[in-house]
Amino acid sequence: MAALSELKVLVVEDSFLQANYAQRELEGAGARVIGPCQGAGEALQVLSSETVDCALLDVNVDDGVSYDVARALIARNSPVVFLTGYGDESMPDGFQGVARLQKPVNGAAMIAAIARACGRT
Repeated sequence: MAALSELKVLVVEDSFLQANYAQRELEGAGARVIGPCQGAGEALQVLSSETVDCALLDVNVDDGVSYDVARALIARNSPVVFLTGYGDESMPDGFQGVARLQKPVNGAAMIAAIARACGRT
C-alpha cells in the first residue's frame, strides 16, 4: 500500500512548477490531491465544499499568506504541513508546533511529513 493511500491532500502553492511537482509526488504516493490552489482565497473557497484529510501549504501565496487556511483546517482537526523559505521565527503565534518543510523540498521529505502529520508512520 502506498504511504498516502486514499488521503485527500489540499495543496496550496502559487508556483506552477512547485505545485505540479508536489501534485505528482503526492499522487505517486497514493494521495488524492485537491487543488493545487494558487492562493488562500481560492483554498478557502475549495474548503467550503470539500473535506480534506490534510494540507500542504506554501506560506506566501499569490494573495498573501496561507495562515487563514491553516486555521480553518486546524479547527477541523485536519493536519497541516507548511512549505516555506523562512525560518521558525517567522511563524506567527499558534503555528510554531505545526510541521514545516524548508524550500526547496524533495518528494521523499514531503511525503514523509504528510504521512507523519496524518498518523501514517
